[in-house]
Amino acid sequence: MPAGVAYILKLLDQYREFDSLHWFQSVREKYLKEIRAVAKQQNVQSASQDEKLLQTMNLTQKRLDVYLQVERSLRVTSALTYHLISMTS
Repeated sequence: MPAGVAYILKLLDQYREFDSLHWFQSVREKYLKEIRAVAKQQNVQSASQDEKLLQTMNLTQKRLDVYLQVERSLRVTSALTYHLISMTS
């Protein structure tokens, strides 16, 4: 979450309501579910030796890994921003 959004949530006293949505947890679970589905599909497809499909799945796996890294960075940044904003209020 960009610092501006964290600031607005704090300013409008909506941070707890946003946190109650468990948005970060939902996004993380979504990506983990997709990663498991791709891994399962990769296991099935590795037997068929379809090279292009395996390459596509490897790229999908890498994309999902990057999304998880971004989600984690946003979660940490959001927490730090909220903490800093709370200290200055």
